[in-house]
Amino acid sequence: MKRLKLLLVFLLSISLSACSEKAEDLEQLYYPFSGDTYPYPHAEVGDPDDLKDQPWNIQNLKKLKALPINTYQSLSIDEMMKQAEAIETLLDLESKSVSKNLMEDGNKIVILNSDTHHLYFYETGSFSLLMHKPIYVTKRFCSEEELKNEAFITELAENFYHQNLETLIPFNNPEIHYDTYRTPRNFIIATATFYERAEDEQTIQLNEAYNTLTLSFNDVGLAGIDYHAPVNALVNDARLLSVDEAIEQLKAFDDENLMPDISEIYDGRLFYSNAFDLRETIPVYQIYYTNNDEPDTYYEMLAPAVALDKEYLHAIKPEDTKEITVDEAVEPLKNPLQIPLPDDLTVIKQIDDTPLSYTALEGVGAAGGPSFFYTEKQIEMLKNSRWNLTNFADEALFPIYHKASLTHAQMQAIANAICNYFDVTIQSSQYYEPIDFHTDDYIYQRADRGNHTQKILNIDTKMFYLTINEHGTVWLRIHLAYSEPSDKPYSKNPETGFSGYIDPQSDTVKNTVFYQREMMTAYEQLFKNLWQLDNPIADVQEASCSHINTNHEFYYWTKLYESRTDVSLSQQLFTASYQQLDFTFEEEGLSSVTYTPIFGTKVFDTPLLNVDDAISQFNKLSLLPPAIGPKPLEINEILTVTVGYNNGDYLYDTIPVYNIYYWQDEHIICSTIPAVTIDPDQYYIAPDIMFELHIDQAFR
Repeated sequence: MKRLKLLLVFLLSISLSACSEKAEDLEQLYYPFSGDTYPYPHAEVGDPDDLKDQPWNIQNLKKLKALPINTYQSLSIDEMMKQAEAIETLLDLESKSVSKNLMEDGNKIVILNSDTHHLYFYETGSFSLLMHKPIYVTKRFCSEEELKNEAFITELAENFYHQNLETLIPFNNPEIHYDTYRTPRNFIIATATFYERAEDEQTIQLNEAYNTLTLSFNDVGLAGIDYHAPVNALVNDARLLSVDEAIEQLKAFDDENLMPDISEIYDGRLFYSNAFDLRETIPVYQIYYTNNDEPDTYYEMLAPAVALDKEYLHAIKPEDTKEITVDEAVEPLKNPLQIPLPDDLTVIKQIDDTPLSYTALEGVGAAGGPSFFYTEKQIEMLKNSRWNLTNFADEALFPIYHKASLTHAQMQAIANAICNYFDVTIQSSQYYEPIDFHTDDYIYQRADRGNHTQKILNIDTKMFYLTINEHGTVWLRIHLAYSEPSDKPYSKNPETGFSGYIDPQSDTVKNTVFYQREMMTAYEQLFKNLWQLDNPIADVQEASCSHINTNHEFYYWTKLYESRTDVSLSQQLFTASYQQLDFTFEEEGLSSVTYTPIFGTKVFDTPLLNVDDAISQFNKLSLLPPAIGPKPLEINEILTVTVGYNNGDYLYDTIPVYNIYYWQDEHIICSTIPAVTIDPDQYYIAPDIMFELHIDQAFR
């Protein structure tokens, strides 16, 4: 490990060191007008005289006519990832979530985080490390007096720098600047900033902004590291605007009338802004001013001190969202993305008591939930469904697979293939990998309740949002207009004004045909080349959705699945469930497509529990701690039962389920429960840490 760290330090020290060269002249300068560079924070000034002794006070700038503009050699996303991961290794940190973002303004950023830290790495080579759990630098907590002691903090900073960062970020003759500030919660933070000494004022100003290392300390230890990389390419000299010219430039750029009222400029200074999202060394005026309404109150604002092109203020402008039509010519992929069904569906009869797991999501699965109601007409249709329980023989055996887990690389490869297919650029990429919450030493913290127990990769483009889940499910959120919108079933609810309402009196047959047509049109012309089904069957189911706005809107589940006629009915159900495309439609058209595959290890084939035993098992499971999920079922009369697979990605095993339809409070509802024996120790309530932890302390 020590040798690895030394190698990483060496490589990083090369990549992070200055490599000065002449860049092509920039005709336009980038200034984002956001975040730390926003010009008018309207912040009140505590001491209006604290700029008087600044070397670049506005009273001392008469001879300063121009300043050099430098820029960075921008790193690629891959280079940024390598350097960010290497920094984590050096400091013995391990991230569980990775975000790669190409911002709308063209800037790139990589974010690594876990419950211990956040690391922000910028394309310039700069980075900011925020520690949620500070790194211990002493054997005890520091007192407030010690944090206010410059000599004490400087010594801590020097020791940590020499032990951990010196070879990574070398300084020839460093100056250390000490400062303190209070957080909004009134905690003291002490900072020590390293930068190179210099003799002339211009170099001093550059050194104080670029190639600086700031270590922040709280009472526990090191709370953060901020590194501003050295600029490495000279562009040219830029004429320095006067303060009045800088303010007039701001006025010209102010399209939203946000410019503050300035009655008098009291004082100001010039400095080089080192905001992380800047690409060039932009000199900026820090101005203290008063207004007519409050002549005794001093405010602060910032004003770029060089000429900017208004059309370039935000650098690369975002492109208009690319519209998608089903008529768009799309070349098929050489290798379609679907994961093939198992070639061999040979029956393996259950010969042992291999435990099976199940995760209940609000007590319901594919058939809906408490907010979905069914009509007696729909029940009659379900009685005639090929998946009705009455069609399965007593000796029917159902395949059980234990799902395999995709690696980050595999998930990324799927995302890349989809983005290449649509010819779009990934704007942001976020990868999350859960901590091992089942370990004995895992400390449950309230802040971690929302963490997912599975790996997830989220991709954002200008065309769609994409989620790749650990077990291979792909969720593509994309907007696609209806091919023939004239006969869409949507109307307006006269009672609520809710648009998108489907009249309960509308023609069910007509609506079903509409969705079948739109689904097949979208599939054939756009998605078939991504996920090829050999013999797709279109399935559209109607349900009534109870919602305060929709007033029992009709809802349609639309899906395509693979048909197999060469296998048993239970195996057909399996192939239909795990080679499936779900289409979601809204008022304007298609809103999302979900692809559900299966890959993993065959466990065995098993018969189903009888319905009464399945209900009894579910009721016992629902009473297990923490007992905050699905309630035990109270069923007076079962109207009908269909068989399915709960194919949610969060399930670890392919579990057959019963969709049980029954009356409750004058409504016909459906509850989905496991139809095979589930190990009580592997029964979970929902796919996140909050509910999968069976410990009382987690819910206090």
